[in-house]
Amino acid sequence: MLKKLYIQNFRCFQNFTLDLTNKNSAILIGKNGTGKSSIFDVLSIFREIANGEVLLDNIIKKIDCRNTKEPVEFSIITDIDSKEMEYRIIIDFTKFDRARILEEYIRLDDKKLVSRKEGQTTKESNHKAEFIIDWHWACLPLIVTDEYGDDKYIDKFRQWLSNMIIIFPSPEFFEYKVSEESKLLKRDCSNIASWARQLYVDMPETYNNIKEALENVFADFGMIRFNGEPTKECWIQFSDTEKNLAIRLDKLSSGEKIYFTYAVLIASIAKFPNALYIWDEPNNYVSRNEMYNMISGLITNFKKTKAQILISSHNDTAINRFSRENSFWLKRSTHLSPTQVAQIPNDIVLSEEYDLD
Repeated sequence: MLKKLYIQNFRCFQNFTLDLTNKNSAILIGKNGTGKSSIFDVLSIFREIANGEVLLDNIIKKIDCRNTKEPVEFSIITDIDSKEMEYRIIIDFTKFDRARILEEYIRLDDKKLVSRKEGQTTKESNHKAEFIIDWHWACLPLIVTDEYGDDKYIDKFRQWLSNMIIIFPSPEFFEYKVSEESKLLKRDCSNIASWARQLYVDMPETYNNIKEALENVFADFGMIRFNGEPTKECWIQFSDTEKNLAIRLDKLSSGEKIYFTYAVLIASIAKFPNALYIWDEPNNYVSRNEMYNMISGLITNFKKTKAQILISSHNDTAINRFSRENSFWLKRSTHLSPTQVAQIPNDIVLSEEYDLD
């Protein structure tokens, strides 16, 4: 579970900490330009590194620095099997246009398992080793581990980062063809059909979870079909007492595609029971009543698990479904000032026009 995220000198953030300790679900709110999506971009950077991206040039650019004369710093603190794990990385652009590492470490509780200054890297867990890594590479994906001792926590931590699900669905890009199953759900959810198919292949029981979630939304939902060889197509079948109607995924309305995404996410918790799920603006494309039911469903389903859901929204219906202690208000007075985070007072009920000033 994500406990804390620290961001320094990246876009609108200066000495910024988001504390989600013991929060199974949370919401980020704030005006455009306050950094909601940028927080998700930082989490995407951690996920890319965990998935094997070592070259910093591919994940961060000098233009992302708030002040190019200072380094960028990211830190993520998580709870892994009741152990606190932190990954911190400090990236420098002050001497070169290319990103290079100043400092990097992996911490388990009070012990640094891996520490690095510039290129010099030391691995303390299990068998101690010292080696040199290119300044332009992140070392997290390169650490060779054993399956026992403290090393196993490095593997679990990398897996947790890799399993983060970060989405901002764009229904117009949803693909109905499933040419190959997808391990990683794209941010725009264009491969949601392929990802759903992969869930079903890996865990056939997830189909019933998707079916149950869609039945709660569509009274006439019948089944999901993946037709065709070798390229499969995703079809949604609706039924009444007399006949059936099959609609290809790309021909559903935008709101219906969002509900399909919602159902697949709920079902995927069975495969990723400890994952962090991030949904940027789930209120897009759906009505207020539908939004209320969907947010309620997300909160209820995640409360039953060790998984964690973090969303952003401008929608008062979504915002008011969260307790105030789980609501984080991002604000900045001008584009020249850094983003600050605060909690909304308990006595405020947000109206549709509430300006968050």
